[in-house]
Amino acid sequence: GLSRNPAIREAFSRYRATMQRLPQVSSLPDPMLSLTQYLRSPETRVGPQTTMVALSQKFPWFGKLSDNEKIAAKEAAMFREKYEARQDEAVRQVKLAYYSLGYVDWAITITNEDLSLLRHYETVAQARYAQGSGLQHAVVKLEAEITKDVNRLEELDTRRVDAEALLNTLMDRPTRSPISKVVIPSPRPKAAVDYDALYKVGRRNRPEVVISLLQVERDERRIQRAKKDYWPDITLGASFANVLGRQDQAGIISSPEQNGKNVWSITAGVNIPIQRRKYAAAVLEATEDKIASREGYRNVLNSVETSIRAIGFR
Repeated sequence: GLSRNPAIREAFSRYRATMQRLPQVSSLPDPMLSLTQYLRSPETRVGPQTTMVALSQKFPWFGKLSDNEKIAAKEAAMFREKYEARQDEAVRQVKLAYYSLGYVDWAITITNEDLSLLRHYETVAQARYAQGSGLQHAVVKLEAEITKDVNRLEELDTRRVDAEALLNTLMDRPTRSPISKVVIPSPRPKAAVDYDALYKVGRRNRPEVVISLLQVERDERRIQRAKKDYWPDITLGASFANVLGRQDQAGIISSPEQNGKNVWSITAGVNIPIQRRKYAAAVLEATEDKIASREGYRNVLNSVETSIRAIGFR
């Protein structure tokens, strides 16, 4: 079941897909290369400019990219825990289906034995009634019990088909694949339920609890990241302008110094974060998500203890 269950393979692939977000959100934006071809070249003292090439790179404010990576890492860890939870759930379902088959097969065996005994005594009762030494009421009662057993066998057969189909599905096999009779070893181990110990293990190990804690940590990081949007991003660039030499008569007769010298320049710029309302809303959204995640964590703890209590009692 662990190696072939489609739900487990799906959860693992989603975890691996989420891991690929880390290099995406932590990398710099692509640089911008621009080419300007003047349709009407601007004249300068040293000649007309014909073409300009510029290259620029945007640098997010300090810590933005690392925060993005940490947020993505928390989300990837959450998907990892979901994968673990899917494995645990598959194991639980396989055990339930397997032991259900064991119970049904055991019940079918006992019911068939009971049915064989009832039919034997029905034959005896009919013979005695035919000889006048028995009562018809005894025959009727035996026939009623036989009918109950026949109906029970039909019900057990239906339950076996359901459990068999479920077990085949969990193992990614055709639902009609036959499964041989299941014999549960006896005696089965006695269940010793220590609720306090189980509560501690559940709080520490349940994937749902770990996921809730990771959600709280992710939202804390999101708050820090949202606050950094108040700070501008920096854009650095460099450009090159091609300058032709003076071709006019005055330039030819008296060529200026540095005639035709190309132009190099560097630029620096920042965006102006004036949309304060937008940034405040992002911080508030992350804060509310953190509050919700904390309450979700408490709710998961309660549900874990509830399920442990219910299953322990059963």
